[in-house]
Amino acid sequence: PASPQGGQDGAQGACAEGCCWHWLASVLLEELQSSKRALSSTREAFVDQERAFLALENSPGMEGYAALLKEHLELKEVQTGLREEMPQLQKGITRLREDLRVKREEEVALNQDVATLETARLERARRRAALEARRMDAQR
Repeated sequence: PASPQGGQDGAQGACAEGCCWHWLASVLLEELQSSKRALSSTREAFVDQERAFLALENSPGMEGYAALLKEHLELKEVQTGLREEMPQLQKGITRLREDLRVKREEEVALNQDVATLETARLERARRRAALEARRMDAQR
């Protein structure tokens, strides 16, 4: 095909044969590259949308939300009750620790008493044995 008169901008002037076709080809290549980039970004957006839709399909609906809300309120009531009960429990723990300390002190004292009594028993047994030995010697 014959090239139109003038250059790219339609101005009359000396233009090599086919320069308009080169210009048109370069513009079309740029458009093609631009279209490829747009297609690529559109595909990425589509994939993102698909992920979003899948997430929505897998998420709980209003029934699930209502159940979660009910469970949250129940747990909140339980937590409030436990927080109110905590000071009493801490006082009880403190009292039990004190009782345990006293019992341990009593155990130590009782163990000392047992050791003292055992020593006294052994001493009496030794004396009896000594008296018995003397009595046996006296009878011979």
